[in-house]
Order: sequence, then C-alpha cells, then structure tokens
Amino acid sequence: MLGYDRSVHLLDIENLLSTGEIESNAINTVFAVYKEQVTVTKDDLVIVGVSSVEGLLAVATSHLRNCRLLYQPGKNGADLALQEVLDHEQLERRFEVVHVATGDGGFSPSVAALAGRGAYVVVISLPASLSSRLRLAAHQTIELHTEAIERDAA
Repeated sequence: MLGYDRSVHLLDIENLLSTGEIESNAINTVFAVYKEQVTVTKDDLVIVGVSSVEGLLAVATSHLRNCRLLYQPGKNGADLALQEVLDHEQLERRFEVVHVATGDGGFSPSVAALAGRGAYVVVISLPASLSSRLRLAAHQTIELHTEAIERDAA
C-alpha cells in the first residue's frame, strides 16, 4: 500500500441503474446502497460518468455532492469517459484504492492495466451484470445488494 488515506470511486451510474434513463431519486438510492457496502470518506474522490443531458441534470439534483462529473454523449459515452480516467490519470500514484462501480466487461482492459501498474482495484457491481472478464481483472469484487434499488425502481 502507498500510505495514502484516499480512495477514488468511479461510478458508471447508468450501469448501476441498469438503464439509460436516470432520475435523481434512483441515483440517491444507488449511492446509499453503495455507501452501505463500500467506505466513502470525506477525503475520497467520487467521479460519476453519464452519457445524456438528462443524466447530468439528475446527478445535479441528486444528493451527490463534491463529485467530479464526466459527460460524454452517445452510446458508451459514460464508459469511455470513465475509461479515459482509468487509463490516463495515474490513479495508482494518487490513491490507495481505486473503486470501479460497473459490471461492464468493456472496462476489463483498463482495470487490468491499472492493476498492472500497481493500483489495488475493487470492482463494485450488481450481481446480474458483473462480467466474468471484469471480475478476473480486479483484485476484489463487491456485489451490491439490490433489494433497495429494485424497490425504488418499482
């Protein structure tokens, strides 16, 4: 370990919600469930990726505060924006742990490369959407308990 007390959390919110339609109440529920299972301190950096203007507005009106918001429009836009951070921002030099909240297998090369550069990478995902390639690329995986998320979506 590097001796830093900070972690970074990259949230593929569309993947965690299992939809491209994002609402602030659903974001609040997902992040509350996330924080029940993953420690998020006031010193941690939270980065949220979205691919729609509706997603931008939903994050802005949610309870997420002091987060870095990435917007890239189009199919896989949020994924590409988050992968850019994983690939090029030297997270392994700045953070003790890198949390990647998605189940999307497209993140596997970025997660594997980051782990290869010395970062301790934890993937957080809904059980049904966790790619086996992504599970293998990470040091650790955490499956989000989905009961509260499913209640909110109903």
